[in-house]
Amino acid sequence: MLDLRRLGELLGKKKGYYALIIAMLVFLLIIYYIAMNDERSRRSDEDWEALWNQGNTPSDSWGACPSSYECCVDSQYDDKSCPIYYECVKFECIQRECDAECCVLGNFQKKECPGGLVCERYECLKPECPHECCTGSEEYREKTCSGNMECSGNSCQLRECTSECCIDRQGFEEKTCTGSQECVNGSCLKPECPNWCCLPSDPDYAQKDCPPHSRCVGRTCVPKI
Repeated sequence: MLDLRRLGELLGKKKGYYALIIAMLVFLLIIYYIAMNDERSRRSDEDWEALWNQGNTPSDSWGACPSSYECCVDSQYDDKSCPIYYECVKFECIQRECDAECCVLGNFQKKECPGGLVCERYECLKPECPHECCTGSEEYREKTCSGNMECSGNSCQLRECTSECCIDRQGFEEKTCTGSQECVNGSCLKPECPNWCCLPSDPDYAQKDCPPHSRCVGRTCVPKI
């Protein structure tokens, strides 16, 4: 006759054995899962750079850009941009190259002008004229005089009057007429005759003829006899 008590003890031992095996499997799975996550999180920067240089990238996204990288652009990481005037090269922010004549303000990689020139707004120019004026200078930028004056020896001077006279002519030195003559458009002319008439030989006034059938005598028109 089957001993029911003995059978129960055997079944109880088997259940405990199976429970122990299941517990050990669960424990091993947990250890494996932790190890895999730890291995993935401990991927070094060198490992990623080697993959990048070989043209190999992981098939799945790695999430946020690591704090050890200055930037992440066009990679499996989330984008992390560089400051303005910088570009991302292999996860480093590199200052952009200067593609103008010169760069000295710190926005781009420094690029100086050739000797004697200064950089202004990314252009190489001659220095500004430190004198009153500069004309035809190989050293400084062109700087003309105001008031129509001429530049001579880096100084602004009045121009020489080459006409008969110069009165109130901007930029020219004063030059007056002799006697009672008046300066009209650079020419010295006798003033108009204030009397009835003035002969061509009159030293003070311009010629003024008398009406027909009369003649000029002492700046007065008298009938012809």
